[in-house]
Amino acid sequence: MRHNTAAYPWFLEEDRFQGPPKLVVVLEKAALERSRELIGSRAIAPRPDHPLQITFDALETLLTGEVNQAGRLVVFLHSAQDVYVEVHPGLCLPMSLQSFAKMVAKVLKRRRYTGSSWEAPAVLRVIDGPLRDHLPNECPWYALSPQGESIQLKDFVRDMVLDSPSGLSCLPGSSGEPAEVAMPRAFVFSVGASIGDAMRVVPAVVALSVTAVRGFQDDVPGAHGGTGFVVDEKRGLILTNRHVCTCGPQRATAAFVGCPAAEEVEVSIAYVDPIHDFAFLRFDPLGLKNTRLCQIQLDPYGCKVGEDIRVVGNDNLEKLQILAGTIARVDRNAPELSGDFNDENTFYAMAASGTRGGSSGSPVLNKQGRAIALNAAATNGTMHGFYLPLHRVVRALQLIQADAPVTRGTICTSFKYISFTEAERLGVESAFLQSIIEGDASYGATFSESCRPGGVLQVRSVIPGTQAAQVLCEGDVLMEIGGTPVVDFVVLDDAMDKAVGNCLPITIYRNGKLHELECQVQDLHVLIPHRFLEIGFGIFHEVPYQTAQKRNVILSGVYVATAGAVLGQALKSDTIISEVNGQPTPDLASFEAAIMQISDQQYFQVTFTTPGASSQRRCRAFVKMQHHWGLMRTWTLAKNRTWLPCQTATLRESPSVKKRKRRSSVSGSSTSSSSKRPSSKAALAGSLCTVTFRTLVQFDLDVSAGSDSPSECGDMICCRGAGIVLDADAGLILTDRATVPQPLGDIEVIFEDEMHSASALFLHPIHSMVVLRIVGGAPSPSAVFADMPLTSGQECDLVGLDAQGRQVSAKVHIEEMRSVQVPHAPGRWHETNIEGAVIHDAPGDVTSGVLSVGNKICAIYTNAAHHEDGEVVRFSYGLPVHRFFPILKQLAPKTGCPKQPAIASLEVQLKPVSLANLRRLPAELRPSFEWLSKLGCESKNDKKAKQAKRSGIGGAVFIDSITAGGPCHALAQEGDILAAVGGHLVRSAEEVETRLEALKEMALKGRPSRKSIEVHVVLLRRNEEIRANVTVPFLGSDGARRILGWNGLIVQETPRSMKEAGPVPAGLCISQTLLGSPAEASAIEGNFILGVDGIPTPNLESLLRVGQCRKHLRVETADIHGRRFLKALMPDPLYWPLFEMNQDEHGAWFYQEIKQAPRGVADLQVLKLVSSFLLQWAGTLPLLSSD
Repeated sequence: MRHNTAAYPWFLEEDRFQGPPKLVVVLEKAALERSRELIGSRAIAPRPDHPLQITFDALETLLTGEVNQAGRLVVFLHSAQDVYVEVHPGLCLPMSLQSFAKMVAKVLKRRRYTGSSWEAPAVLRVIDGPLRDHLPNECPWYALSPQGESIQLKDFVRDMVLDSPSGLSCLPGSSGEPAEVAMPRAFVFSVGASIGDAMRVVPAVVALSVTAVRGFQDDVPGAHGGTGFVVDEKRGLILTNRHVCTCGPQRATAAFVGCPAAEEVEVSIAYVDPIHDFAFLRFDPLGLKNTRLCQIQLDPYGCKVGEDIRVVGNDNLEKLQILAGTIARVDRNAPELSGDFNDENTFYAMAASGTRGGSSGSPVLNKQGRAIALNAAATNGTMHGFYLPLHRVVRALQLIQADAPVTRGTICTSFKYISFTEAERLGVESAFLQSIIEGDASYGATFSESCRPGGVLQVRSVIPGTQAAQVLCEGDVLMEIGGTPVVDFVVLDDAMDKAVGNCLPITIYRNGKLHELECQVQDLHVLIPHRFLEIGFGIFHEVPYQTAQKRNVILSGVYVATAGAVLGQALKSDTIISEVNGQPTPDLASFEAAIMQISDQQYFQVTFTTPGASSQRRCRAFVKMQHHWGLMRTWTLAKNRTWLPCQTATLRESPSVKKRKRRSSVSGSSTSSSSKRPSSKAALAGSLCTVTFRTLVQFDLDVSAGSDSPSECGDMICCRGAGIVLDADAGLILTDRATVPQPLGDIEVIFEDEMHSASALFLHPIHSMVVLRIVGGAPSPSAVFADMPLTSGQECDLVGLDAQGRQVSAKVHIEEMRSVQVPHAPGRWHETNIEGAVIHDAPGDVTSGVLSVGNKICAIYTNAAHHEDGEVVRFSYGLPVHRFFPILKQLAPKTGCPKQPAIASLEVQLKPVSLANLRRLPAELRPSFEWLSKLGCESKNDKKAKQAKRSGIGGAVFIDSITAGGPCHALAQEGDILAAVGGHLVRSAEEVETRLEALKEMALKGRPSRKSIEVHVVLLRRNEEIRANVTVPFLGSDGARRILGWNGLIVQETPRSMKEAGPVPAGLCISQTLLGSPAEASAIEGNFILGVDGIPTPNLESLLRVGQCRKHLRVETADIHGRRFLKALMPDPLYWPLFEMNQDEHGAWFYQEIKQAPRGVADLQVLKLVSSFLLQWAGTLPLLSSD
């Protein structure tokens, strides 16, 4: 069998499409892989309906036809497994199907088939890459399918010529005669194509998991998902949306969900378009072991009205979804999004595909399996999906493949597409509009003879302060660029991209006149931030192009992407800083230089504007520099799209004097609701102060429900309340837990016109009492406290602060003394075991202050809050200070230094119960008659018991909850009555604490270093009596004094408040998960870290010893209910280094990043030291090197 290759010499040439136009036929769904069924020992008998028989017959018809004999035919076979085989027009087919099957099997194995001689030209050969790479540019491509529309052949041929993107229309010449038609070099027909062919390219679709590790521009840090698809399998290029991969620092992975193995690879950014919503990601193709790589061809000219499509992607984060639709429009303006980023100067296509979140970046496929658009957005509550055309995407891809820079130009102007009718209303000449309607539509790629343009381009907005703002106005209609009419965004983009750094001549229509102007074309890449400054967990960079365009602001200043701990005291995210301490900051370098001049704890002035606010006036605020919230770094974007940290900046040390005059004073004037008792107010006004506590949301370790209100203090949590001077010489201030909920934070104490920095010295573990310390003493006199209990009906003076920080005084009455019961949220401190004073006639806006009788303070007026039915419920009460007199004496002794108090606690939560209710119980449940008589008996000198009975608090206390690991954990049960402590009857929580304090004092006199005492207790359980000795520990100050930041988890030792909810696992408590961290990306669950890589982590030191050099760490966690979880976490030491924050003995907090040696290095060093010691001890030389 001889092949007639010599008859077709043009086919052997390098460019076989020179000369007359060729007809390219692609036989789709050719069952080439099933050729093995017809050969070999297990071959089946050939049947007429065998799939390969159809390919054989079709090929025979083509090769023996007149088109092939005329030398105009090129044939490709496209197999079901996406293999393209080129067929030589001189191929001589065998007589039988089995012989043809052998021929096909050889070409699939050897990639070429030559016949009898290997040196002969190949008559069948496998081609690599997409088929479009082997065809001429811009050749029309058509699909012939039974599912297609039935048309007349003559009409099809006429439309085929007119709709060609190469301009195949009879253009009028200079003499009015038809000009010569420029025929394309080839016409491509896919035979047998159907919507099912789009499924062949599903393996090229990937589900993207992206983690924005920092806030950048208007992107917030966090993990999200999207879709992408492979467009270059050799170079490993994936196309997706810009808003999916983000333009700031990120980490991303791609899962090939279209393949059974669903392999996952890491991806990095190859190119992000500054304006249009597309980007290219890069992956290593060699990293895939069980995935058959394929790519999707881009066909921007295939996006036409009426085209049936399939959107294949990670819709709703369900890995792989296939949604159908039909292109309805191709000339829609870019959709308006809620954020600052909005695409501009491009058309969008639209279809009712019903896409949702996660499908962004999905390919919009036609019947041939080619991508004709990129899914980008949707409208909530509708089926509308919006798709980005691929004309500029193809250009960028070709430049990336050629390793050439992708030039992007802009005149800082956003255009929109308006209809001819609207243009006529604006006065645009009808002759120009008619020329667009009747003239050549080949000026752009969006329109054609069958899809004529229906409008013109109009100026939507111009960035102020630019050269374009001096010559263009909103509403101008674009007529021509360089003498060529422009009604297509593709042409506009192409003109600007080719004129970067030069002037672009344009003609616009304004107020009935034509104006010829020149606009300077700027490099669009320069207008996108490439550096950012990180300080105090805040992110700052120059004003981005998108913000300037949408918010109508100049491209000057520093944009606050994330406010952080320093600027977040007064600013929110999405603001623009123009000055620091009166020094202009037009760019990031000047802002960094101004910040470097500010010392720690120093206040400085910031001038800023909020682009999204209704008022655009400049605002000024004072914020305090705080170095303990992290290091200051500058990050720069390298040429390979990798963010690199520059050398950490060294900030100025703080001055020695902590006290400063207030720059913006809070009014010290006070309003009184009662003029009868001004003496108490005057006596206490000097000792009363305002305490302000601030902390970052990320470091909320123990803030109550009612304090999570960052609206007043930017992006931070702010709590404000009253304080009272406990010891002026020692600088001790008494306040409550609602004002200072935890030690970690910035605390300020204000006395009239003076502001002092303070630190938390002692937080009572059980009651709402906090003692602060000011360096250098307090400027006001110490207050006088009354050692007296409160009674119902007692008259007091309430002196406190309202919501504006003003002092308020009122005469109030104690309605009753009631047990304070606050619902417990695990991990949050709450008040327990206290009888508080309930006051109903207190001013409603006062939630913090003191209650006094005469000139002596008898109670702290505080509040508690909790969530109930999704709302914050807050109530106020008076906390008697006589309960704290032993503690106050230790903290503020008359002689000597303050001592850290020790609180003896049974670690149980008690509730009162009346004896009447106990007597109602059945005999088998109630206590014995003897004990009820003892509890009901009152001695003549037992004033507290009589008062408790009159107040209705009750005659006994029962155990409501037991702290895990406490002295009563293995002994008591919920519901037990605590009858006696240390040989004394107890009828209230106050009597329990008083008795434990007395026993503690007696024990410490003999041995001051004791950490616990033995106490005899009596419990009543039903009608049983339980006597036992328990070891009562001495509790110190509450709150975390040391925390770790480990892969984005804020970790601390398990707090006491967590143990109050019940038994907890032996691990570390997870307080927060930082957004954008590896912990968030890995979806770490639970409240406790139990171990890492099988190594238990019961304390912070054990977690510090865990190395992070492995690619993945196995993290075992558990929740408060005991459920266990195991997740694989990928460390990211570049963006998320291990850091520690701790409080020293003076109350100051410090931030330190910990450099860890790779796993195994520390063990090797220990081994070397041990070996060296043993060898030296044995008198031999060390055998291990010191490398």
